[in-house]
Order: sequence, then structure tokens, then C-alpha cells
Amino acid sequence: MVKTAVILAAGNGSRLRRISGSLPKPLVRVAGVSLIERVMRTALKAGIESFVIVTGYESERIRAHVERIPDLCDRVTWVHNPGYHLPNGGSVLAAREVVSEDFVLLMSDHLFEPEALSHLLRAPRRPGECLLGVDRNLSDIFDMEDATKVCLKGDRIVDIGKSLGAFDGVDTGMFVCSPRLFEALAACAIDGQGCSLTDGVRRLAQEGRMAAVDVGQATWQDVDTPEALRHAERMLYRSTRKPTDGIISRHLNRAISIQFSKVFIALGVTPNQVSFLTLLLGLMAAWSISCGDYAHVALAGILFQFSSILDGSDGEVAKLRMNGSRRGEWLDTLVDCLTYLAFFIGVTVGHYQRTQSSAVLPIGFLSLAVIALTLSIMYFYLMNTGSGSLRRYVAAFTEMASDRRRHPIYRLLSRLSFATRRDFFSFTFCVFALLNRLDWIFAAMILGIAMVTCAVALSAGRLLRDSGAQALDEKVGIEEGERRYPGGAPISTGSAGS
Repeated sequence: MVKTAVILAAGNGSRLRRISGSLPKPLVRVAGVSLIERVMRTALKAGIESFVIVTGYESERIRAHVERIPDLCDRVTWVHNPGYHLPNGGSVLAAREVVSEDFVLLMSDHLFEPEALSHLLRAPRRPGECLLGVDRNLSDIFDMEDATKVCLKGDRIVDIGKSLGAFDGVDTGMFVCSPRLFEALAACAIDGQGCSLTDGVRRLAQEGRMAAVDVGQATWQDVDTPEALRHAERMLYRSTRKPTDGIISRHLNRAISIQFSKVFIALGVTPNQVSFLTLLLGLMAAWSISCGDYAHVALAGILFQFSSILDGSDGEVAKLRMNGSRRGEWLDTLVDCLTYLAFFIGVTVGHYQRTQSSAVLPIGFLSLAVIALTLSIMYFYLMNTGSGSLRRYVAAFTEMASDRRRHPIYRLLSRLSFATRRDFFSFTFCVFALLNRLDWIFAAMILGIAMVTCAVALSAGRLLRDSGAQALDEKVGIEEGERRYPGGAPISTGSAGS
């Protein structure tokens, strides 16, 4: 598989000047991250390991920016194109001196999903052939007039250009190339006036060496103008929504949390700081509801719901700033659980304060002990699987429950699992609190704990066995690799796709 990406970052970005000023386009920030860093990190997620960055305009500023990023700077080979004022084919040719094998070609101002590039890298390719990621969803193109159109015959590119009258797709700026591209560009540039990348692609198409790969529903955006920049930011914020979001999160919480995430990103707040803010609000809600009177109970309901809303922001900020980590995932999970336990203690104490019933404290604290034990079992499963999110356990249980051979109780618990999601029970508790029904909150808490405990009791044995076997297989595989290659696994020097 191709592991090197050439990134073109030489242009002066004149059309963005009215908002970027003297800042070179690759350094313009989108959702808190520069364009070039975002392209590099997305490529890493798709499997790229090293980069050749071709600079021109303000090359020293671009290089200084990337070299301040510790986990990226050592992966880069720098190439300068003194003729950056000419068409961009010259920037591709400048990389010829350091690239001798197949490579990915990317634009520093084109944002894309890692899945799109992964799909392009996996596509079959003939020896010496180049691939272009093409978007056939023409109705979704933001600025069709400025887009580079592609005319296709099957999967073969027959023509390319911005002024095509009839076309089948749009160039996404993602290529998998062989060194044959350099030869095509050199042949086009014989007049000394340079040539564009499009000229080289057109020449390869005429030779039958240029194929298209449909990127499907994957999103991407060429950031050339202020309008395109704003559209790209909207696209990125929309991408934080998850198909696994609960009903309240989908219709209410996300719309609010995204607005807070925009503020956090603008202020430079980190995902971990957002997690601690979420914990603080949860602890305040726990103290408030423990007082038992209506004013404090109502305030607690609002704080707990607000904590639930902000619980989405830490993940949003991490995704948008592209600095998520396993440690951050674990911190988020631990903060959630501490918030739950503190709030449940507060509910128990507050309900006792209000009713003075001798049964409240034993029932409440017994339930808390049960849920603490249940959560510890779920944590043990997460450690076995290497995940830091309780969603992993929920997904595994849902998959198990989908097996028709299982007892119907599995499917019932799976269908009711929405009620144990934080977005749902936080909103429900908020409504109950505003209605001054602390007794309903206490009863719902006990019922929810019973449901979660029942689900874990039914599934823990099977899931722990499966996760333990998986961990053992991985360990054996690593040890076997160490025995076979004590100095490290061999490095393949062959090109992919041939």
C-alpha cells in the first residue's frame, strides 16, 4: 500500500486574501486547525506515514508552522518550488527529485474524510496507472462553477477541465499516482510556461493511464474562497453528529453543544478541560439535589441537563481539533461515571431529606453499590478490548441481543437501552425536577440501575470471554512476530497496486 503523500502548498491563495491577509493559505485555520495540519492528520488516519510538502509562497512560514507540531514534523521532506507563480504542475514536478515510487497526491486546501482516501488507496490499479477520486454526487457540489469537471467512460477518465460542457463527476483533489505523472507533466511543460496538474492528468487520460474512483457519500471541500471556507466549517461541525446519538442528543443536545464547541475552539479550550467543566457541573447538580427543596431540585435538574449537553462538547472539540486520544476517551468515561454516581447519591440524600423514609437510604445506597460493581465489570471489558468508551460495551451487547437464538429478554433490554443513555435520562430527570417530582427521579434511577445491571449480568460472561480470547490472540501474534523478526518486522519497499 502507498505510504507517502505529496502535498502541494505552494500557491499564494489570492482569493482568500480578504479574510486571511498576508497569511499563506495552508495556514488558514478551519475549526481551529490550519488547513495543512488538517490535511496531514486526515491522511495519517487513512494510512499515510510520510509526507513530501512542496512550498513556494511564504515557504518559511509554512515550514516553521509544521515544524512546531511534534508528531508531524519528523514525517516531512521539504521541497521548494521557486516557480510557484506558474501553474501547479510545476509544484508536482518539483517533488520528482525525492519521489521515486508510487505516491498519493493531495492539495493543502482540500479537506476530505479519511475514509475517502482509504477507499482510493484500496482501489485496484494497473501498473503505471494513476487514480483520481471523483465525486459523482453533482447536486452536492458547493461551487460547481469553480470545480474541475471530469468526463468518464466507465471508470476511465477521457477528459478533465473546469470548462467542460458535459461531465460525469468532479475532481476531489485526491490522487494515487505512479511516477508516470512526472513524465506526463514534463512533456506538457516543454514551452517553458509551465503546465497545470490538469494538463498532466489529461495527457495520462489520452494514454489510457488515468482511472476514476467514486468517493461515494464521503464529504470533501476545496477551500479557495471565504464562502468555501465557511461551508467547510459547517461541513466539519455537521460531521460531529453520530449515527449512535440518542433521540434527545440528535434533536436537542447536539444543536446546543456544537455552539459551545465553537466558542471553546475559538478560546483554545482543550477537550480535557471541557470534560472537567462537565464534571464540575455534575457535582454542583449532585450537591443541589441533595438539599431536597424545590429551588435546589429544579436547579439541579437544569445543571444536570446542561452537564449532559456539554458532555458532547469534549468529543466535538477533540474531533474538530484532531487531538483526540485514548487517555481523553478514558477521562471522558470516568467523568461520566463520577457524575452519575455523585448525582445518584445526591438524589438518594435529597429524597431522604424530603420524605424521612427509613427505606430510602438502604434502597438507594444498595442500588449505588450494585451499579458501581456493574460499572467495574464494564471497565474490565473495556481494558480487555483496548477501548475507553462504554459505547463499546453497549455495541457488543446490542450485537449479542440481535441473535434470534437468544432469549427474548436480550432483545427487550436492547430496545429499552435508549432509556439508559445519558441524553435521555438527563433530560427526563430535568423535566421531573422542574415538576418537583424528586420521587419520580429516585424511582427512575432505581429502575435504570436494575436494567443496566440485568443487561450486564446476562452478557458479561460471554463478552469477557470473547474479549479475553481476542486479547490473548493479539498477544500471541505479537510474540510470534517478535520470534520471527527479533529486529523488527521487515519493511516492504515495493509499490502498491501493481
